Amino acid sequence: MNNKKNFSMYACIVSITLLWTFIWFQYSYDSRQAVSSVNTTVSNLSKAFEENILGTIRHLDEFLVTIRREYPYHLEQIPVLIASYNRHSDKELIIQLSITDEHGIMTYNTKEMPDKPLDLSDREHIRVQLNSSEDKLFISKPVLGRVSKKWSVQFTRKIMKQDGSLAGVAVLSVDPDYFSSFYRNIDIGKQGVITLVGMDGIIRARSTSAIAGADPIGKSIPSTNAVLDSSKPPVGTYHAPSNIDGVNRIASYRRLKSYPLLVMVGLADEEAFSVLRWHRNALVMMGILTTGGLILMFWLALRFDTRQLLFTRELEDVNNSLKQRIDVAIAEIRQKDQVMISQSRQAAMGEMIGNIAHQWRQPLNALSMVLANIQASFQYNELTADYLDSSVNKANGLIQKMSSTINDFRNFFLPDKEIVAFSAMEQIRHAVSLVESGLKSQNITVQLDTPADVTLNGFPNEYSQVLLNLFSNSRDAIKEVDLKEGKITINLYEQDGRGCVVFADNGGGIPANVIDKIFEPYFSTKSMGTGIGLYMSKMIIERSMKGTLEARNIENGAEFTISIPSCTSEGRRP
Repeated sequence: MNNKKNFSMYACIVSITLLWTFIWFQYSYDSRQAVSSVNTTVSNLSKAFEENILGTIRHLDEFLVTIRREYPYHLEQIPVLIASYNRHSDKELIIQLSITDEHGIMTYNTKEMPDKPLDLSDREHIRVQLNSSEDKLFISKPVLGRVSKKWSVQFTRKIMKQDGSLAGVAVLSVDPDYFSSFYRNIDIGKQGVITLVGMDGIIRARSTSAIAGADPIGKSIPSTNAVLDSSKPPVGTYHAPSNIDGVNRIASYRRLKSYPLLVMVGLADEEAFSVLRWHRNALVMMGILTTGGLILMFWLALRFDTRQLLFTRELEDVNNSLKQRIDVAIAEIRQKDQVMISQSRQAAMGEMIGNIAHQWRQPLNALSMVLANIQASFQYNELTADYLDSSVNKANGLIQKMSSTINDFRNFFLPDKEIVAFSAMEQIRHAVSLVESGLKSQNITVQLDTPADVTLNGFPNEYSQVLLNLFSNSRDAIKEVDLKEGKITINLYEQDGRGCVVFADNGGGIPANVIDKIFEPYFSTKSMGTGIGLYMSKMIIERSMKGTLEARNIENGAEFTISIPSCTSEGRRP
């Protein structure tokens, strides 16, 4: 009897120990995956912010170059150009334009000239241009304007005389809040921050939703901060409390090429890991319930050992109740896993924003040329009604193209609700159009071999999502092996009543020792990967669309084959 009691007690203790060991390892694994996912998200967002800032700075520099070329012949056109520039921004970007002579005395201002001559030679952004022999763009710390009475970041360039001597300085006063307004429509949380900082440590722009009180613009971060150390990598992530508001965040920083600036995007721990905390609480609750059940079982075994029949019945009841509780807890955990998978798709928004930036670059440049041609025609009295109508129609076409780009990306995130017949060729071309600009920027070409279309049954948006996941993996593989000319080939054909897409690249292939694991959840060969993309793709193709998704290595790369029953196959018509 005593031996039986001792055995039951030891078994209970071992079971509880194993249970909590499992819970600990599961939570540790979930924590690593959550940190990896947040790191990927902030890295993608900071990359998109970097491209937006670089584009804005280049356009402002081009604007300054245009102004100094036209100065002083067409001063009356300058306010019109600034108003036109601001109309294409979400808010007022350029506050004012000022021009000084070679001594730093203001000679022109788009707002109003002061009653007395205003000497700006004591300002850093004026002194740099007056004292330097180089002709290049200078970006100042945030300063309070003496004329506009507003905080602004000054962009300055020299104005030269025909003999090559200094004629003065052109100054664009830019609203610092414009830079952080890029993310107004993206949810980074109430305590998430976007910051533009100079390499001198002075904050140029920062979203202020996480700060109660003073405006942080113009404040400095400690010079000991690693992000200001030029010997450190130009791109990175870190986890630390903020020097401005003390909030713990995971942040990603990127130093801008050719400019002494860096961008940072940070997500607060409290918001970024809310799902992880919920998962932890669910695991702890499951552990408590299971531990209580095990202790109850042990107590019943000791209490009713002499009443074997009654003990057996009560034990069965407890086991059934415990099983139901465990099933409920497991169901809740699985439901949360689905939420995490959905959030991983939203994390791809950073990369999508980068694609939008690439898609818009060409029409924006074309629109700028249309406006410049109209201005030139007007200046030389060659502007006719027909030419103006033609230019307006061309500009409207470019704007419609940009609007269509936004609609394409918006529609990608709308889930399909019903199985429909759709064109495989159309979805392939749609996916290519979303990523083509980004691939071209990395010197990657896409070759389509689609002699005939195939009509499939399923969910077209999810099908496009699988193609985009394959594009993303191929792009990263080609980038990792540092190829000068990357290539992606897509072949579409129908065979035995199935529509087949063969997706191949020259990115070096998949290591032979892991090729059988690439479709497992949370498995990734990339250092910053989440391990969800290929797992989700296989689920979409095989579970939702009754198809197959297979991978193999080919010469110099990898090949993925998607096979889905076509509309001509039996029993697959909607």
